[in-house]
Amino acid sequence: MFRQLSIRKTDELVAYGLAGEKAPSIKKFGGTHLEADEYHRAMEDPDAVIIDVRNAYESSIGGFRPPEGGAELIDPKMRNSIEFPKWLNSEETRERINGKKVLMYCTGGIRCERASALLNEMSAAIDDLNPKGVYHCRGGIERYVKTYQSGGYWTGKNYLFDKRMEQTPSQAKAADHPDVHAKCCLCLAPWDSYRGQFKCSRNLCGVPVIVCEKCA
Repeated sequence: MFRQLSIRKTDELVAYGLAGEKAPSIKKFGGTHLEADEYHRAMEDPDAVIIDVRNAYESSIGGFRPPEGGAELIDPKMRNSIEFPKWLNSEETRERINGKKVLMYCTGGIRCERASALLNEMSAAIDDLNPKGVYHCRGGIERYVKTYQSGGYWTGKNYLFDKRMEQTPSQAKAADHPDVHAKCCLCLAPWDSYRGQFKCSRNLCGVPVIVCEKCA
């Protein structure tokens, strides 16, 4: 249980710079929910692509790794969410997802609601953008790793925005995730935990950065 509840007014729940009338309708264009086991099987489809709609600093410590011969993983490597619409509308991205089943994922599913609606709205307006459906995991990564306690196709840690900071599958072992290569931003030593709320100070960037225990 959380000790405090904070409520504040915001123009966008996910900051795409598309507030008000510009916002894609989740009711009209929202993607299709898949339960964790359905999403797991969908990642085995070679005719699918998986889009991580989280920020790069979250993806750096963990993400889905589809099986060999399965879906293609696409990481937009966004600094923040406002970069997503431009990335999604780029010619390269549209070519990679056209004619494919699109699977999206994020921490708890909220960002996928908006991202899937944006893609479906774009495909309705653009003749040469025709994905074979847009899907996301109900409850996001958090629901998936609770369902697949040994990890399934998840590897590494799930970055969280509360005091827990991160989540790992309850039965997963560090040795099961050798392909997570996060490093301390100062000494470049392998490190995959965000501690102390260190943030980038370059040009008002402000995104969290990884600092190891030795450099903290």
